[in-house]
This record gives sequence, C-alpha cells and structure tokens, in this order.
Amino acid sequence: VSIISRQSETAVLKQAALLALQNYDTEEVINKVSFFYTENLRNDYDVRESAMAFFASRPKWALQLMHEINVTHRVDKNDVPDHTIRQMKLLGSKELDAATEKLWPDIRMATPDEKNKTIEDVTAVLKSGVGNVNNGHPLFIAKCGTCHKLFNEGRSIAPDLTGYERTNLVDMLNNIVDPSAYIREGYTTWHVVTNDGRTVVGTLKTKTDQSVSIQPFTGEAVTIAANKVKSMEQM
Repeated sequence: VSIISRQSETAVLKQAALLALQNYDTEEVINKVSFFYTENLRNDYDVRESAMAFFASRPKWALQLMHEINVTHRVDKNDVPDHTIRQMKLLGSKELDAATEKLWPDIRMATPDEKNKTIEDVTAVLKSGVGNVNNGHPLFIAKCGTCHKLFNEGRSIAPDLTGYERTNLVDMLNNIVDPSAYIREGYTTWHVVTNDGRTVVGTLKTKTDQSVSIQPFTGEAVTIAANKVKSMEQM
C-alpha cells in the first residue's frame, strides 16, 4: 500500500502494487486505493488502467468505485474504460448492474442491425474526407494499442495488426465494430472467478494442473493456483 501512496514511485512499481493488492480483500486496501487515486494514480494512463482493473476485480470494490464517482467525486466516470465497465457487469451484483447502467447506458451488446448501421455510418465518414496520421496515432495508442501491436507499438494481448490488409475497409470495420465475430486461436477471452471472489478477465496464457495464467487487458499476467479457481468460463 505504501507504494501507491507516494508520488515519487515509478509507474511500473505502482502497476505491480495494484495487481498484487487484488489478492487482499480488506477495507484498508480499498480505502487506500480510493484515497490516493486522484493524486497518485490517475495521471499516468497505464497506472490509471491498473487502478480501474483493481476496482473491477471484486463486487464490493466496484461498488466503492461507484461511490467515488457519484458521491466523493474522486473519480471521473470518463476515467473508466469500456472493457472495465463490461468486466463489472460480470460480477453478478444487481446493485452494480443498475449503477453501471445509469452511468454508462450505451455500454451494452449491440444488436446486428446496430452494428451494421455503425459500419455504414463510419464508412460514409471515411469516404467523405482524408485521414490525418498525426491525429490517428495517439487514438490508436489509447484505444487499440492497449491490446494490439502495429509496427512495434502497442501490446500483444490481441493479434499483431502489422501484417493485416489494412486497406480492406470492409474487413477492417467489421473487425472493429464486431471484434468477437472472428477470434483467432489463442486470443479468446476468459472469465475466471477465484474462491475468495476475485474476478480476472483476459486471454489464456497457460493452464496446467497446478495453475492458470491469464493476461488481462491491462498490466502483467495474473497467475492463479488451480485449487483457488472457483470457475473459469470462455466468453
């Protein structure tokens, strides 16, 4: 806990601390993370993502996040990425479901018609003008590079996009709007719940008789002893 309380600590150390703290289901831990979020955890993108993953790992911690957004205002609702909102919806809390629906009503599974309409709208926009590489680069890093790599930039949670036919607008938009329609082997998302109520969502790195290793959408891989896994479902 002391690491996240100090501004002088590196982003890497803070991320590692937030990941380790997910193992300790105590009032002190959640209260400290909530208290130090604005001052010490929010400003660095990767640390902020790790903090959001921390909140989303347990139902009562996610409810504390709702409290920090709605009551104390120490957390801005725009700090919470879409994948974290979806993870909180997996926690099985009706109270949490209602809170997330109120704050982020648009974060839900789109219907096939809605997906097709989005593809049509984006296609029309793309054909109406010329792209700007300088503006697109930070957008890729923030939205796509958290999972995908392109020309050695980004992460390797999802497939490397460098070799893809990126001039094929139809395929590109289909994969962006409906990424689950076709998932390459090894990149399926798994939902793991531990015996003490912790939730981990990500891709499966390794699975043995002794342990399971999951790569979340942010931070380092999480290894869980097999005898501590309550459930493990493919999403």
